[in-house]
Amino acid sequence: MKEQLRRIPFRSPADKGWEEADTLYRAAFPAKEIRSAEDHLRALQDPLYKAEGIWLDERFAGLLYYWEFGDS
Repeated sequence: MKEQLRRIPFRSPADKGWEEADTLYRAAFPAKEIRSAEDHLRALQDPLYKAEGIWLDERFAGLLYYWEFGDS
């Protein structure tokens, strides 16, 4: 059986995998580089900010946070 890797957008903390992603995020970065929960939620409201969970089949495997500015 072949495993499938996929990215699924987070739109709110209620989304599946949010808690796992937040735990990984807070463990993986130095404290001075971590957004507060409030700032992270505010960033989610910006259409240029992307927060995605990386899934291997149905298992949370990682996260991807980035800004998408286009080709300009």
